[in-house]
Amino acid sequence: MHQAALILSAIVALLVPRMAFAQANLPRAYMLDMKVDPEDVPGWIENYRDHATAILEAMVEDGALLAFDLWVRHTGGEHNLRYNYVLPDFEAVAEAGGRYMERMDPASMAAFGQLAPTLRESSDGIWYIGDSNLPDDRPLAPYVYESAYQIEAASRERWNADFERSARPALERAMEVGLISAWARLDHSIGGPWNTKTLLWMTSWAAIEDVLELLDQPATAAGSIVLDRSDTIWTPVPPSGS
Repeated sequence: MHQAALILSAIVALLVPRMAFAQANLPRAYMLDMKVDPEDVPGWIENYRDHATAILEAMVEDGALLAFDLWVRHTGGEHNLRYNYVLPDFEAVAEAGGRYMERMDPASMAAFGQLAPTLRESSDGIWYIGDSNLPDDRPLAPYVYESAYQIEAASRERWNADFERSARPALERAMEVGLISAWARLDHSIGGPWNTKTLLWMTSWAAIEDVLELLDQPATAAGSIVLDRSDTIWTPVPPSGS
């Protein structure tokens, strides 16, 4: 989180003057992807449960944060940990790192200090939640299937129209029959090589193939406007005691 705060501070200092008019009051999803050695993953999970969760819950109570969770890579992708934070607006993203550090006590500072050297690389991005169906009472999903796309800039409206026409009804059907418990389309705000993502909270491993067949992924309809794509399957970390 220290590194995330430093990265965000640099980004915000450069971009806020140009982005003050760009829907600054809309919620943002901030995603911090990290690569650590496999043997170090349990230590990050332990730190999340023992130290980070209490701080993040307090930030939710204060309204500085709307939601958060931690995912571990199951299949695909380049990074093996992802911290997800949903914040009320762009300004809240800029302030989140500082608010977090203000709440760190000596024990959490020391625990993070021990973990920090195990971080091999990181990448972050900020996203708008462009469209979604995210029920508050949904159970913890065993898997999240993420498709990240690089779409031609001039074709974004066509992409979103294709999503609305074909993918969205298919996702709603997948929810109705119990294959997924939630879905979201994220639109790019800042950072990273991708400009749109689709996230599917799967109810089981067996459901993945059925959902992909039902969807006939948006790239099929969009054809050549997809310049690049990456698929990753994540496993959300259950809360402590689950």
